Amino acid sequence: MKNLIISLAISSMLFISCSSDDDNAANGVQPQQNQITDSRDNQIYKTVQIGTQTWLAKNLNYNASGSMCYDDKTSNCFVYGKLYKGDEAQIACPNGWHLPTVAEWQTLFDYFGGTATAHIFVAPGATLQGSLVNFNLLAGGQQFVNYQDLTIKGHYWTSTDGGYPDSFKNLTYIPGTSVSLSGGSSLSIMKSCRCIKD
Repeated sequence: MKNLIISLAISSMLFISCSSDDDNAANGVQPQQNQITDSRDNQIYKTVQIGTQTWLAKNLNYNASGSMCYDDKTSNCFVYGKLYKGDEAQIACPNGWHLPTVAEWQTLFDYFGGTATAHIFVAPGATLQGSLVNFNLLAGGQQFVNYQDLTIKGHYWTSTDGGYPDSFKNLTYIPGTSVSLSGGSSLSIMKSCRCIKD
């Protein structure tokens, strides 16, 4: 009899605990997180919610097969994240996140008034109505035959087909000047990755 009472008490506690969690999820009551930990390597990434989207607030730095640091210097990975070939980029984001499409980038830019003005707000230290945006897009360069454009341009892969074999569209960011989604690149070129939440 004593064992039956203990078993019933434990079952009741488990039911109450699970019911409470389920009710919170059903009502949309979830904690607001401002960082994630990549379970593959325990790196911590700050996140930022902009409109209906949630993005990593820094470039991906996961050590995927074939990924590289600009100029093969670890210090560049620390600041700018890794560079990835196009096919590697498609699967490099952490679980629950993905490489953005051109349309997802455009949604972000539209939030900031369109492509013509978005470069102002995605820059490190940018503010909107007195608050930091915290998107922090960087000019991390690329690797194409040799390393090029560090601090001058940021080159980012998208998951949108490039329109010709073995290619994907990309974003080009020139600090203080522009963002562009018009380009497509061969898979062999190495560029940065920025991930968006599923």
